[in-house]
Amino acid sequence: MQWIEITIHTNTNGADAMADVFFSLGIAGVSIEDAADIALYQRESNDWDYIDESIFANRGGDVRVKAYIQDEPHAPAILEAVRQKAAAVASTPGFDAGPGTVELVYTAADGTETRELVHEFDGPGVAQGMHNLDASIESFARSCFEYALDLGQDIWFATKDTISKKYDHRFKDVFQEIYDAEYAVRFEEAGIEYFYTLIDDAVARVMKADGGFIWACKNYDGDVMSDMVSSAFGSLAMMTSVLVSPQGYYEYEAAHGTVQRHYYKHLKGEETSTNSVATIFAWSGALRKRGELDGLDDLVAFADKLERATLDTIEAGEMTGDLALITTLPNPKKLSTRDFILAIAKRLEA
Repeated sequence: MQWIEITIHTNTNGADAMADVFFSLGIAGVSIEDAADIALYQRESNDWDYIDESIFANRGGDVRVKAYIQDEPHAPAILEAVRQKAAAVASTPGFDAGPGTVELVYTAADGTETRELVHEFDGPGVAQGMHNLDASIESFARSCFEYALDLGQDIWFATKDTISKKYDHRFKDVFQEIYDAEYAVRFEEAGIEYFYTLIDDAVARVMKADGGFIWACKNYDGDVMSDMVSSAFGSLAMMTSVLVSPQGYYEYEAAHGTVQRHYYKHLKGEETSTNSVATIFAWSGALRKRGELDGLDDLVAFADKLERATLDTIEAGEMTGDLALITTLPNPKKLSTRDFILAIAKRLEA
């Protein structure tokens, strides 16, 4: 299997935003090489058992945000999506403002101008512009609806259109139009529902819900709420990510990036207790989908068995350190990274 390395060069302030570019496309396994972090680690530790020279060489350079995708037929489309989103983040209009007027100006192809007042500044402040394309919103909507049909689960979509009456309302309208025209009958036949609500109402409902539905969010909302849900239910390392395209391509990955502190301990030969559940479920999800597409019942059954073995291991009180700190199970056994995987393997083979 061949992999493509994608590197975005940025600075410390832009690192999280560029990492979110990958996460928003379902690309996990993201690593951030920050020169400041490398310099700090160098100062704190003189014991170098091993160091990647390419990382070490960056100790006085920029910040590099890296991720990997499989070299497959749809890879060029993913690469182009990364380029577009990264460019949009990098070029998001914004500036420091002083006393004066900030306006939004739209110039039509025929030269006609539409102007709208943003704010009259009487002192220092900041302003920013943002945009989206109907084609992008439509693609997002169809991906969400197709995923709901694939899983056979209700789907909720939430924005704040009462405040963002143009931008967020556009998302709401596009979702509803596509649902009514293309998916209403299919949803009724599948016995599932599409539900729209405000983001604050959705948060309140999710906190009291038992799950079993899909929550569709705009990028920023999804970044925040996915971390909230994963933390509330245990750990970020328990959350998987699946990239679903309108064309029916699927890519399964762990939602979290590299656990940098654990990685450095591993390089020094020290024992770690890193939760691998999200990575395991990424593999099981991909194997199950492959089995469904190719009609391989044994592969689907193996994916189900792997997930069950993982959950049974945790429920038996054998878990990594992040879960051991929060579990309500009596006398949990904290396992190392390797021992946790071996414990799952033992149950899988039983």
